[in-house]
Parts: sequence; structure tokens; C-alpha cells
Amino acid sequence: MTGDTTTIPSDAGTVTSLRWHGRQLLRAVSRLINAIRGGEGDTTWSAGSWARKLAGSRLGVLEVRLIDRLNREPGHCEAAWLWHRDRGLLVDDGLG
Repeated sequence: MTGDTTTIPSDAGTVTSLRWHGRQLLRAVSRLINAIRGGEGDTTWSAGSWARKLAGSRLGVLEVRLIDRLNREPGHCEAAWLWHRDRGLLVDDGLG
């Protein structure tokens, strides 16, 4: 497909391909969890959790701690929320 930035280059190796598909699967699961939690399906659990934390939710605080720890990346949820916000993806959620 012309202009499709989500395709894997044809010269990508099997490991790269598996890694790419694994990340896509994790992103899909993250969006599903966020939708189950009441957010939009195009927003990740990380970004939704940060928004809930900003709204004063204690559960949001716990989710952020858990997700940041699982990702081994302090600030992961905040960075995800900023990424979504900068692209205008939080408008429908009422989270931005």
C-alpha cells in the first residue's frame, strides 16, 4: 500500500517481524483494556491511566505505578498521555 507507514520492510528479518507483531498485539490489548475501563478504543491503557490519575482517581494512581513498573520505564504513562494529546487523540475521551 502506498504511504502505509505500518508495514514491515520486505527485508526485515524474522526476529524483527515477530518483534513488530508482538508490539502491535500489546498495543491492541492496551487499547482494549482502556476501552473496558471506559476510554476510547484508540487510546492506550497507559495514556488513559495517566488521565485518570490527573482527574484524581486513586485507581488511576495505582494503574500508573503498575504500568510504569511493567514497562520498566518511570514516566511511561505520562509520556503516552503526552503523545496522545499532541496528536489530538484525547479529545473524544474528554481526557485531554
